[in-house]
Amino acid sequence: MKLIFTLLFNLIILNSYCQREMLYLEMDNQFVNLNGDKKTNAYEIQLKIINKKTGDNDYFNFIVNTDIEKDFEENSTEIILSSILTVEKLKKKTFCEIHDLLSSKTICLVKKIEKNKYKSWISMYMGTYRNLVITKPGKI
Repeated sequence: MKLIFTLLFNLIILNSYCQREMLYLEMDNQFVNLNGDKKTNAYEIQLKIINKKTGDNDYFNFIVNTDIEKDFEENSTEIILSSILTVEKLKKKTFCEIHDLLSSKTICLVKKIEKNKYKSWISMYMGTYRNLVITKPGKI
């Protein structure tokens, strides 16, 4: 009986830990440095947000695991959405609030095709760099 209780308890804990809310983040021209890496079979993507008051900038980093032999756009999945988060909405938050939000959810990057129709890529949020100056575009 103790074994069954322990297994059931672990199953409940693992299930609640693994299921994170999905956040749909719209890609726009502020997403930079789309790099494909054949070794990892993934694309690296950065979102650059500049604080207009201070001039500080943060790069929020994402990894999309996908078939590197195909074009990034070809690796998308079409979905229909009614609610997405735009970069303009993110800009209203502090850099720490943005980091906390992206860290707490599963991120799906989306690009608009038509009204309420999007291309999507499941991604992993990999953290942020503050005030990074990129001297060679495409290289981090």
